[in-house]
Amino acid sequence: MIITDDLWDFEFRARRALHQAAKVTPIRVQNIEVEVVESEKSIYVFFVLVDWPSQLDFPPGHIEKIPDEAKLPLVDAIANLQQNISSGSFEVLVKRINVMQSSSI
Repeated sequence: MIITDDLWDFEFRARRALHQAAKVTPIRVQNIEVEVVESEKSIYVFFVLVDWPSQLDFPPGHIEKIPDEAKLPLVDAIANLQQNISSGSFEVLVKRINVMQSSSI
C-alpha cells in the first residue's frame, strides 16, 4: 500500500475525519496510531477521544465563549462517531488512494 510512504499525512487526515464525525474539536482526538496490514489490505487507526474538563470551575461568562464542539460530552461524541461509521459515511480521504471507509469502531 502506498499509504506507508506518508503516514503523517494520513494521520492528519484521519484526525480531521474523526473530529468532524464525532463533532468535537481536533485537539480532543489524541494519540493517533496507524497500523497498515498489507496481507489484509487494511489500515487500522487507533486513537483516544478525550472528554472536556467539565468539572473545572470557569469564571462567569467564560464558558459561553467555549465552542460547543469543545464542550460536547464524551458519550455524545462517541455516539456521533458510531452513527457516522455505522451509516457508512465515515471516510478518510487520502491523496494517493481513492477512499478508505470504516466498517467498525
